[in-house]
Amino acid sequence: MPLSNRAIIWAVANVSGIAIYLRNSVALWPTPEDQGFPGGPGDGLYWLLCVAPFLFLFAIVNATALIHLIRTRRSSSMHRFFAWLLIVFVWFLTVAYSEHRSRHVSPEYSVLNANSHAA
Repeated sequence: MPLSNRAIIWAVANVSGIAIYLRNSVALWPTPEDQGFPGGPGDGLYWLLCVAPFLFLFAIVNATALIHLIRTRRSSSMHRFFAWLLIVFVWFLTVAYSEHRSRHVSPEYSVLNANSHAA
């Protein structure tokens, strides 16, 4: 079953968006020598201006694609839905991995450290 040009463009755009998202979010990952220290290179303004727009744009693109899939009921809709689900799953994995890499704080600096509340 051949894929439509629109489906191919959508998939390539998503893969490109994931690559651009990762390229932009790498700046927020601490270097190996900074692992475990509080804070890090993360800057909320950088995230808001350079990383968040890709998440927002592709959330809209993928929500629109899902609505289109729901409205057009074809025999190939299940295959297209599983392709959509796979792309969204890869997005979730990408964002989770990036968040994991950018938010590492040593337990000794954690607010939830039980020893920091000792009187």
